[in-house]
Amino acid sequence: MKKLFSKASKGEKQLSINDLILVLVIVGIVAIVAVPNIISHINKSGTQAKEAELHEVLAAVAAAQYEGKGMVIEYKDRQIIADSEAELNDPARYIEKDTIYKYSITWDCEVTQGDLIEPD
Repeated sequence: MKKLFSKASKGEKQLSINDLILVLVIVGIVAIVAVPNIISHINKSGTQAKEAELHEVLAAVAAAQYEGKGMVIEYKDRQIIADSEAELNDPARYIEKDTIYKYSITWDCEVTQGDLIEPD
């Protein structure tokens, strides 16, 4: 590194402004290609997380429906807080962790996923 910025000795060649511009152009091209792909992967992972949570809630509602003889505790656009001590017909009993989306669940097991819960 020290050699790069020191004066050139006889026979040594230093980087020219053209070399530096070429490197910056190459880095720019790589960034133009890479950034949209990275953003795409981030968006896909968010969608997959949303779908995975909905799947877990649907399974919890099915378990609560079975244990509750066909009826479950209703939720109206709110977070489901995991609680292993909840009533048998409460989906909260059958999820492993608190949801990050709000849910509406009717007594006859219709499930609607709502908005992402904003952190405090």
